[in-house]
Amino acid sequence: MITGHKPISYRCPIVLFAVVLAILLCLAGCASDAEKLAKHLKRAEALVAQQRYNEALIEYKNASQLDPENDNIHFQLGEIYLRLQNFESATRSFGQAINLNENNLAAHYKIGQIFLAADRPMDARRAAKFIIENAPDNIDAYLLLAGVQVKETNLSAAIQTLQQAVAINPGSIRVWLFLGQLFTQKKNFKEAENAYLQVISINAARPEPYTRLIRLYGQNGRWEQAAACATKMKAAKQLDVQVLIDLARFCEANQQWHLAETIYSKATTSTTGTDTLAYLELGNFYARRHLFDQALDTMKAALRVNSKDPDILANMGRMYLDVGDREAARDVIERALLQNFDHQLANYLQGEIYYLDREYAQAIKKFELSIQKDENNFRPYYYKALSVIRLGERGQSRADLSRAAAGLLDDAGAWVEKIAESDLLKAIELNPKLLQAKLVLAELYLRQQKIGQAREQIEAALKQRPGDLKVLSLEGSLKISQRNFKGAEALCKSVLAQNPNLSDWHARLGLVYRLMRRPDDARKAFERALALNPLQFEALQAIIDMHLQDRQFAQALDRCEAHKSKISNNNALAVIENMQGGIYGAWNKPQKARPYFEKAIAVNPDFITARMNLAWIEMLEDKYLQAVAQYETVLQINPRYLPAVMALGSLHASRKEKQLAVKYFRRALDIKIGYGPAANNLAFLLSSDANSLREALDLAQLAYKKIPDDPIVKDTLGWIYYQIGDYYKALPLLEASLKMNPDSALTNYHIGLTYYREKQFAKAREHLKRALELDPDFDEADDIRAMLDE
Repeated sequence: MITGHKPISYRCPIVLFAVVLAILLCLAGCASDAEKLAKHLKRAEALVAQQRYNEALIEYKNASQLDPENDNIHFQLGEIYLRLQNFESATRSFGQAINLNENNLAAHYKIGQIFLAADRPMDARRAAKFIIENAPDNIDAYLLLAGVQVKETNLSAAIQTLQQAVAINPGSIRVWLFLGQLFTQKKNFKEAENAYLQVISINAARPEPYTRLIRLYGQNGRWEQAAACATKMKAAKQLDVQVLIDLARFCEANQQWHLAETIYSKATTSTTGTDTLAYLELGNFYARRHLFDQALDTMKAALRVNSKDPDILANMGRMYLDVGDREAARDVIERALLQNFDHQLANYLQGEIYYLDREYAQAIKKFELSIQKDENNFRPYYYKALSVIRLGERGQSRADLSRAAAGLLDDAGAWVEKIAESDLLKAIELNPKLLQAKLVLAELYLRQQKIGQAREQIEAALKQRPGDLKVLSLEGSLKISQRNFKGAEALCKSVLAQNPNLSDWHARLGLVYRLMRRPDDARKAFERALALNPLQFEALQAIIDMHLQDRQFAQALDRCEAHKSKISNNNALAVIENMQGGIYGAWNKPQKARPYFEKAIAVNPDFITARMNLAWIEMLEDKYLQAVAQYETVLQINPRYLPAVMALGSLHASRKEKQLAVKYFRRALDIKIGYGPAANNLAFLLSSDANSLREALDLAQLAYKKIPDDPIVKDTLGWIYYQIGDYYKALPLLEASLKMNPDSALTNYHIGLTYYREKQFAKAREHLKRALELDPDFDEADDIRAMLDE
């Protein structure tokens, strides 16, 4: 061992190694964070390019955690939030970018745009001014400031700001387009035109200046220049289809048909992929112009682009209906509904087809579905109302409105459900110019004798179309309803002075004279109507009615015979034969009436009125099977003919064939919901069954609500109250019925039983005896005798 020397120490190298290792680990950690940051940013950029913004948002958030002081990352977060329309978060992110770097001018611009859109012009102005102060050549800042000035309604200042921008960069298309827009608003059309022409000189492929110039020229009536501009527009690229459609509509609204067609066509050539909107617009343009061949050709071209487009198929259906090709319309509408069973237009059009096919119940369902999808479309309301009306009309002869208004027909308003009025009013509310709805509603009110409401609709129609004969006809009916016969006469003469050969107006004048008790003038008017139009059977019937009123049966027959010589149409001759049969019926000579009804049927086998009259003859002669056969034949011709259904129900009821009678009265209620006579008859039949009393009561109450002044209806309801033991309600109804119809054996029987239950025995015996006196063979005669000890 050598003394004076220390052994070699390893502590120092060990410590040095630890320090170096720590430094290396730290450097390795820093390198890892930088790599992670780069990866997040790279993935975020890729996701943005793929428009996967929610995933990109996560990547930028991760990046911001790794580098929270990086203003650019916060800026990119703001951009993502903008794309996701999360404006509050976007504002925070852009604000954070500015806090980290006050000179991040892009963040100032973006936050300024947000403030402008959020109606915070003062904050947007600060952002624009800051950018201009720090970057006087920043065109975006001038555009932002001009936007603020427009918001502040200072167009002149905005124009000056944009002119400063033009001085900085004369080639800025965005500035020139904005200037053109502002000059247009200021009605400085020359400067606006120059601005748009400047854009074209910079870039002839830019689409906006062409579309704006065409509109500008059109607003100033310079349509030749507009057309020339449309021709030059072919050089433009990437034309916006919706902008072109709006422009074409503008031209169409100004009746520039050729220019509109050119622009609609340009829109179809600018269409990409399977989008058929432009074809749809062009096709509908042709349809509005009644150029249906071109319209259908355009729609077929659209189907080559997208064969399953329900909008195209439905619109084709509408066009086929417009040209009267119902089968073709049916086919394409069904194809549209296969693609979208909820399609509003397809369902509406299918409703129209059902309406045309007279399948009114089905039509109503479709119109209701269409209303659910678009409650602001007047058409389904209107056609639903018509369908309800037609459904109510079925089975009833719709006589001339003026006769109903004059009170010559019973139950003038019973043919329309309340819902029709509601839907017509809604249709008019949605389209105040819908004349037809006003006319139908006026007819409805006249039939219901709602004079005030009818006058309101007729006056509105007269303002809209003062010379329309249909409107004037309703005005005449209104005057008749008000018993203003002199006014009605003056109206008829006024119309005939302008149109002397209108046979229906001569017939109307005849009706007015008849109501004024001027028979000679009435006959002259009716004869004039027939001279102008031998098929004006309303006039002939009026002449016959006047003869019958005077019991001039032979003269009525002779008048019919004389008229036959002027008729060559077999169906028309059948009408006269039926009239002659009716004359013999009124003459109480049914046997002589029969041959005329039979001849009318032979000439026209589908003549329902003649078959009903012949069935009446069969009933008079107790030929039950023959009468049933006639009624059933009527129902083969028209399954919903209500008088035949009611007649069969009554016929079966009279023969104690309850099940058949119930069947037909139920059928009548299916045809016409709430029909009082059917409800009453069915209630009476059901009242004999204790298990059906609840339904019978409901039906009897319905009938009473519909026809409260009918003694038979009062009797039915009173009788059912008796059967359920409510004598307090039964008695006043039966007393009212008996007062109106004292010679009814049935009502005397019913009130006798009610008095008996009320222990008014003397009155009970009085009415029960009266029932026997009136009809000794009364169905319940034996029961009555047992109660009377007879």
